[in-house]
Amino acid sequence: MGILATAVVALAALACFLKPTWGFLGYVALLLIRPNELVEGVLVPAMPVMIVAIGGGYILNLGRTLPWPTGAPKPKTIPLMMGMMVMLLLSLLIFRRHLLVDWILVEFASVTMLLLYATRHMSTLERVRSYFTTIMTSASTVAGVSFLVHFLTKGKKMMVKNKTGDLVESYGKLWDSFHLHGSWRLMGKANGMWGNSNDLGMLVNLAVPGVIYYLRRKGGKIWKLPALALLGMLGAVLMLTGSRGGQLQLGVTFWMIFVGGKRKALGIVMLLVAMVGILFVLPKLAPERKDSAASADERKLLLEAGVQMFKRNPIIGLGFQSFPENSFRSLMAHNVYMQCLAETGLLGAAVFFPLVFLLRRDTSRAVKYLEAKGDYNQGLLARCIGAVQFSFTVFMFFSNQFMRFTFALPMTAAIALQIAAHRHRIEQEAQEAARTAQAEAELAAEAVAGPKQPALPPARRERAALPARAKLALPAHEGAPDELGPDEPQPLEPGPRDEAGGGSPRYVFDPTAPEAVVQVEREPGDEPEAPRRPPPRQRPPWRKG
Repeated sequence: MGILATAVVALAALACFLKPTWGFLGYVALLLIRPNELVEGVLVPAMPVMIVAIGGGYILNLGRTLPWPTGAPKPKTIPLMMGMMVMLLLSLLIFRRHLLVDWILVEFASVTMLLLYATRHMSTLERVRSYFTTIMTSASTVAGVSFLVHFLTKGKKMMVKNKTGDLVESYGKLWDSFHLHGSWRLMGKANGMWGNSNDLGMLVNLAVPGVIYYLRRKGGKIWKLPALALLGMLGAVLMLTGSRGGQLQLGVTFWMIFVGGKRKALGIVMLLVAMVGILFVLPKLAPERKDSAASADERKLLLEAGVQMFKRNPIIGLGFQSFPENSFRSLMAHNVYMQCLAETGLLGAAVFFPLVFLLRRDTSRAVKYLEAKGDYNQGLLARCIGAVQFSFTVFMFFSNQFMRFTFALPMTAAIALQIAAHRHRIEQEAQEAARTAQAEAELAAEAVAGPKQPALPPARRERAALPARAKLALPAHEGAPDELGPDEPQPLEPGPRDEAGGGSPRYVFDPTAPEAVVQVEREPGDEPEAPRRPPPRQRPPWRKG
């Protein structure tokens, strides 16, 4: 297992140098799965290796980055996000030096690489879809592992002592490592990236919109049934986490996807069903939470502590990652907006709050444009990414995701969607301008040369090539099958000249002349010929003078 994990990391690092899009997708997958641990005695330092590889790959592939769409406004969220990262870096330098290296290697580098690649490599709709699919697949992998451990590795019940010396229920070492403090609440893995039930609930909500996209998109019917099964598994994992914030995030996601689309009646019904399930069904099916009252009290105390921290230094705060510890365990504010005010003060809030607002506004505009101008699948993809971005913004009222890579994943996907929408709009406008210019050029050419004459049929072209005298010798009833009638205009055809240099007659049609008279136009110098007249009518022999 350790050799296999090491080989996967090595292949992903190699892809960063060969093709930037492949390397970025591998980087995102490892960022979410995070095999940064001992696997059967083999250390797999995935993230340090991948950060070096993705940075080197970006430098080597600078010439292959997509140019910024000409005429497209640059999102203001890009400098705001980088400004916020620099502000947190300075805060750590001033207040908490011992956390600086860890934060740079884990969060700062990850957010920077995500932002660089999302804006310069993943800025087309097809690449945005690949990015979104990678997030869905990786998050589903983590949730699927937890789901299998919960149902397949449960052993016999026994009582063991936990880290604090209390006796708790145990169902085996592996089963316990995927459950929160000996309870039935599911999580990613103890001491791992997703070693918290709320974090696993958030990860499930990153995957659900992607599954809905593949479930509702046009084409690809082979993926409908697997997508439906995957959606059921993710719903079961979210229920087993017991995360109330994750359940609220799921409700917001469904509202944004269905009510925000064309089938609003269906969306409202599904939202009502989801609300009934959250309020009445899930509390009975989800694992029993013995810490519900304690958790509510802790969150209240933490919010009060955040207010006191803000009052102590409202301008620059008390320093990034300086939130206090309580008697139960080390906790953050459980509210990103309060954490921003407490740790970075009004200075940090002046950057972070506009960042969140502008991300929502620009993403909403991109979604509306693609729903109106793109095809059905493009509009559905945009709506699902917009749902991820907005539901995560709501979830931050109950979580600790202040400028982490978990914050950057949905936000950079939204930024890439904005850039791809600008590129799509400019390409559509260029194509429309080219079609308009071509139509105007055709109209101008027609105005100069006159209207185009319709092409003659083959039989008529053969008759037109005959000498004029041969045409005149043909009786009217022996003409070509497609010969024009007497009331229709006849084509003017030049006749060849004879060997003596004289001109040959040319057939001319005059609609005002009698039908029985054949008019002939001659070249200068030719003597006119008398028109042919029908022979006199003879009387029948039985009639007398």
